[in-house]
Amino acid sequence: MSKSQIEGIIDSLIGAANDREDVAQKAIFKSLVDIGRKKFSIVLNISHDFLVKHSKLSRSHRIVLLKLMEAVIKEQIEELTDQIAHKLITLASAELTQSQDVIPEWQSAASNLLSTIGKKYAKDVMQELLTKFHT
Repeated sequence: MSKSQIEGIIDSLIGAANDREDVAQKAIFKSLVDIGRKKFSIVLNISHDFLVKHSKLSRSHRIVLLKLMEAVIKEQIEELTDQIAHKLITLASAELTQSQDVIPEWQSAASNLLSTIGKKYAKDVMQELLTKFHT
């Protein structure tokens, strides 16, 4: 299977990650985590790009993808590169502060992703948060 085919499959799964059927949603999530064990950077990059590209994506879909990225990183944090970490720190920080309303599930998913990344990139996460909240 070529890289573009794998990327297409991952992109399709990410697009379907918020399926209305709970069983399907869990199966897709598990499949993406499993793929993330072998294609760590690809799953994270496509998830990031999907969230950035689809700014009007439903909140529940955004939450699923934030949780997905957290789960993938948790299993293999040593694989996390500076480039991906910085992209995800910026994304999670934006997700955390996007709404002025308190939306616990969304903000928890974003903060959990930041906490997970912070296990390897604590200084970078703190710097991003201080920049966001120091106004």
